[in-house]
Amino acid sequence: MLIKNTTVVNFDDLSILESVDIKIRGNLIESIGKIEEVDNETIDGSRHILMPGLTNAHAHTAMALLRGAAEDTTSTEWFNEHIWIYEKNIDKGDIYIGTLLGGAEMIASGITTVFDHYFNMDEAYRAYTELGMRADLSYTMFGAGEGADKNFDEAMNFIENFSDKSDLITLSLGPHSPYVCPKQFFERIAKIQSETNLKVHLHISEEPWQVEKSIKEFSLTPIKYIDSIGLLNENTILAHAYFATDKELELIKKKNANIAHAPKTYLRFSWVNDLLPRALERDVNITFATDGAASNANYSIIEAGRFSAILGKVATNSPKIAKFEEVVRLFSHGERFLKKPIGKIKPNYLADIVFLDKYSPRLNPQDNIFANLLYALSEQDIKKVMVNGKFVYEDGKILGFNMEDIIREANKISKRLRVKKSGKPLQNFG
Repeated sequence: MLIKNTTVVNFDDLSILESVDIKIRGNLIESIGKIEEVDNETIDGSRHILMPGLTNAHAHTAMALLRGAAEDTTSTEWFNEHIWIYEKNIDKGDIYIGTLLGGAEMIASGITTVFDHYFNMDEAYRAYTELGMRADLSYTMFGAGEGADKNFDEAMNFIENFSDKSDLITLSLGPHSPYVCPKQFFERIAKIQSETNLKVHLHISEEPWQVEKSIKEFSLTPIKYIDSIGLLNENTILAHAYFATDKELELIKKKNANIAHAPKTYLRFSWVNDLLPRALERDVNITFATDGAASNANYSIIEAGRFSAILGKVATNSPKIAKFEEVVRLFSHGERFLKKPIGKIKPNYLADIVFLDKYSPRLNPQDNIFANLLYALSEQDIKKVMVNGKFVYEDGKILGFNMEDIIREANKISKRLRVKKSGKPLQNFG
């Protein structure tokens, strides 16, 4: 495939290449420049700005089914009185439809890679495979409570049965969090990771009470606690870490671990914190996440980056903090999370590319294109999305799908899920 006469932007070095051609061979970007050759598949790129596919570093994709199910609540009410009750109603097939719905939304917003942490991940695997989307899947494990042994066996069977079956999908261990999983269970996960080198994707330090609970029980803050077990390393994805201390951020940097930052969830629960500026100051590997649609409302990583910048300014009471150049660079950090060449439009990188409307009013004038991308870009400006060298989205349509059928089915499932058959949640939050 040859894309002719286009504009390329890269987040990692804030570079802009104008009037260039891109040669794609198979699933890789082969070369960029002036390419004087003929290709059977040639695309006119003159009306597009090409940006790298975006990474959503922490999501519960099928929670698109619970969008709007628990609004204007505290986080404790959100979990214990709503979401962890509704999730008990999940049946076979629900996660497939929910992942199609949420995955389609992500693709349409320029997300080509997602780190999904949820249940029934065999159904999610099927959905991502059909969508043609890149995904890292973590089967949520609680490690305690009703059905814990069955839950663990399902997660491990999933890893055994689906490892290395797809170029697009990788698998990780998904213990829920230190505030839910017992220490013995975490030690078991650490042993499995040391034997398999799998990534570990977990929630941590979302709220102050979790930090206090960890200090009370283990005399350690949460991130120091998982480090003491051997679970803090370059293959660890820390969802949130929102109340990480400065010393913990320095430890995360030292261990090359990764933080998935989901600002909209925190803001909706009225938590204002300066995590991002402190992480930027210490050059911690951090990138953006949406969390689930039940808390974040949508699956837009551009919006997550936008909220991150604004939250950083508000939390420090300084408009000069979280500069757009610093924030935009974080869009390229998905490569460090996935350990694959994604997040850049450069030779030998995977061909995950988003085609933007060069003549969108929101992207013009182009004197400061990266500020425009962070603060002005809309999903309406995304015209095509390519994953692994193949188009999965064009002109408002997810290729190969009738979204009306999926949406009708999703609405049926949603109504069934939002029934409180029991007042007892899956686990207790708080």
